[in-house]
Amino acid sequence: MTQETVMITDDIRKFEEENIRIEYYTLDGKHPELYMCPGDLMMICNVLHDYASLLEELLKSFPEQLPQFLYEYHAGRCRKIQYKIENEMGYSTEKAIEKCRKRQGRMHKDDDVGEDAMVLAVRRRREHPAPPAKDQEHNETSKPVSKGDVTGQINLLDLLGR
Repeated sequence: MTQETVMITDDIRKFEEENIRIEYYTLDGKHPELYMCPGDLMMICNVLHDYASLLEELLKSFPEQLPQFLYEYHAGRCRKIQYKIENEMGYSTEKAIEKCRKRQGRMHKDDDVGEDAMVLAVRRRREHPAPPAKDQEHNETSKPVSKGDVTGQINLLDLLGR
């Protein structure tokens, strides 16, 4: 649930430069204005979606232990605010999540960034072996490399002075 909305951030970054004016009324009668970019409003929609989904999941998991009316009310209120913002912007969190899941389905299993880099390197080497180097074949038949020869390999002990 929350993983999909976090992965939507690439789509949100596209809208970071534009600003949308939000007007609201305070209890003392003032009429302040707030300017937000569409990316921030999308983020708010995603957070409201995740929070409402979390409340609904909690109600399913612990129906006897939680005040059901209160949780349903807050989840409904979050959805109402989310849909109001989405309708004005022409954005849909549900469609963005579907798009993200399709994108995840196309990803290869070898692209897992959490996997050890060494394991990935070994797999790639096994799948695509490197051709033998031309110099390697030549060195086997040529004379041995002397200690001071900078074109050949240098012994680590020579560098340490041993």
